[in-house]
Amino acid sequence: MSYQFALDIGTRSIVGVVIEREEDKIQVIDLCPIEHTKRSMVDGQIHDVKAVAKTIIKVKQILEEKYGPVEKVSIAAAGRALQTVHATAKYVHAPNQPIQKEDIKQLEYTALSEAQKQLALQFQDQKISNYHLVGYSTVATYLDGEKMGQLEGHKGTELGIEIIATFLPHIVVDSLYTALYEANLEIEALTLEPIAAIHALIPESMRRLNIILVDIGAGTSDLAVTKNGSIVAYGMVPFAGDEITEALSDAYLLDFHDAEKLKRKLQNEEEVKITDVLGFETVLKSKDIIETIRPTISNLAFQLKEEIHKLNEGIPAAIMLIGGGSLTPELGDELAKHLDLPSQKIAIRDVTAIRNIKLAKRMRTGPENITPIGIALYAKENQIRYNRITINGQHHQIYETGTQTVSDAFINAGIRAKDLYGKMGLSKVIHINGVQKVIPGIQGSLPVITKNGQPCTLQDLVAANDVFEIQKGTDGRETEITLAELLPPMPTCKIYAEGKPIENPCRIQVNEKVVDLNTWIHDRDHISFSPIINVQDIITLLKDKEIFAFTIYIDDEPYICQNFQYRIFINEKEVNPSTLIQNGDIIECTKEPFRIENLIEEKKWLPNMPIKLTFNHRPLIIDIPLFHLYEKEKLLTPSDLCVNHMRITKVINQKPLIFQDILKYVDVKKPENQTVSSFKLLKNGKDCTFTDIIQDGDEIELTWIAT
Repeated sequence: MSYQFALDIGTRSIVGVVIEREEDKIQVIDLCPIEHTKRSMVDGQIHDVKAVAKTIIKVKQILEEKYGPVEKVSIAAAGRALQTVHATAKYVHAPNQPIQKEDIKQLEYTALSEAQKQLALQFQDQKISNYHLVGYSTVATYLDGEKMGQLEGHKGTELGIEIIATFLPHIVVDSLYTALYEANLEIEALTLEPIAAIHALIPESMRRLNIILVDIGAGTSDLAVTKNGSIVAYGMVPFAGDEITEALSDAYLLDFHDAEKLKRKLQNEEEVKITDVLGFETVLKSKDIIETIRPTISNLAFQLKEEIHKLNEGIPAAIMLIGGGSLTPELGDELAKHLDLPSQKIAIRDVTAIRNIKLAKRMRTGPENITPIGIALYAKENQIRYNRITINGQHHQIYETGTQTVSDAFINAGIRAKDLYGKMGLSKVIHINGVQKVIPGIQGSLPVITKNGQPCTLQDLVAANDVFEIQKGTDGRETEITLAELLPPMPTCKIYAEGKPIENPCRIQVNEKVVDLNTWIHDRDHISFSPIINVQDIITLLKDKEIFAFTIYIDDEPYICQNFQYRIFINEKEVNPSTLIQNGDIIECTKEPFRIENLIEEKKWLPNMPIKLTFNHRPLIIDIPLFHLYEKEKLLTPSDLCVNHMRITKVINQKPLIFQDILKYVDVKKPENQTVSSFKLLKNGKDCTFTDIIQDGDEIELTWIAT
């Protein structure tokens, strides 16, 4: 006989299923449930791979004793952190050829690829590599734009499909693979638990009704919705039977496993005896216990209601409850209250509701066995086939999509192709004469990929058991560029300063600092440049480049002198600042001597302070020097030359103006027609002497006294 094996790896237990197919007849031969010895799974997620693998091995050994070697099994994943994507696809078909199964499969693969792209957009391409495709359902198929129930055998030009693809985090799926690998089992088919359950319980003929299937397990409650002839949505609530068990454990101080046993007795026994962790025995009525945990039951019903509202528009026609958690006392009534739905439209369904199967004698038919049987019956329908490949020493199970490229396989394995390329170097954003310019960075290098030891590209095809090695491309860098490479060609005139050529004759500033064309450009630089148009531009260039500048020291502080008077000759003819420059001109620049008076002007020193007086009733203005400049001990005059490295001392004039100093600025003569015996000095009408201090506004007199 040819048997098919399936495993329902649940939070509370693992159920092995054996079925036999003979033409159109399907017989469920055996169900083998074994509970975990500890809480190795929580909310549908494997936490202890080794412990789960041991339970799988126990189930496997029991089945092998009865039915021979078990090497491949169908499995299903719970909807923990489920992501669903609606996707559509079209496929052009030869109009004169009947549609084959291969055509439909290619159409489905195209829709699956589209679903994965949509998921990438949904997560902004940040988390897509963390998700694994676990199943899909066909919502509708189309032929030349018209909805069609079955495409196979028809003829047409354009095939269309709408699917719901389901994705789970890689950690959920990878832990299942690892546990099976530890048990020396290979996955024959993988699906999602609600997909398997709804295919088993709600055939296509019933899907025109708006029915919601709720599979309440120990760790998760999975939902599936039918409407208008199709499965239209899947969902998950991370709240299920274990929360009821934990509520009992907390209320009555019970070990978790003892609380689980108590929960199972509440439906069938009026009174139960419990022994808490302190050793006290108590007999309680089941109805009183139910009232104690009613808030938790109501909370489960509320969370189911919230997910139903999220998945389904309006109130459904009916709700089917399956799974071991569906036996939670009065859960149906609580759910009916939350949904404002008649309680007779919510029902617990068991294995006997599955059509077209034959059950072995004495087989348990409770609602907890619908999903395990559904996995065995339907995991291979709309099956996602997987190939095993190795990437950089790590094994990956990737789903087939017909003709699959290396790029497709890497995406399936959670490796984004763009992450393999070296990143583009950072761009520079600069401004040139106020206009923004972006200088792109240097592109990173391509990845080096080998397949089975030979170089390959992302477009090469993939086969089962291929071994890949990837060496990521190196990242690019910022573009290194100088002003000479960035700016347009400079003027062609030749400029000489006292016989020496001036290179790159153009006025260039970076961030308001004068630079030359060999300067490197950095991000956010503000560059300004102006070509030489007239002689004034040349003078400005000479100042900017400090062509004629020299350094003197004033009170030991260096100072650069550059405020010169220039003589400019174009083609040996002296010109003025407004003269225009022509291409090919030869320009000679010289400077006039730089004197002390030029230094005083450039430093903007105030050399004198005017004092206004009256002398002998006539106005007099005397300029009093505010300072004196010395080179060593030599007093410098305004006409003295400044030379490079000259050392100047500036001395503030602190000597006051006295009457005697006035005589330097006036002509005093004795009267010629009379004999003078003496003189008299007056300041502001009062007697004074030659040493009296004179201030601004004073009236002074010198008068002669006759004999």
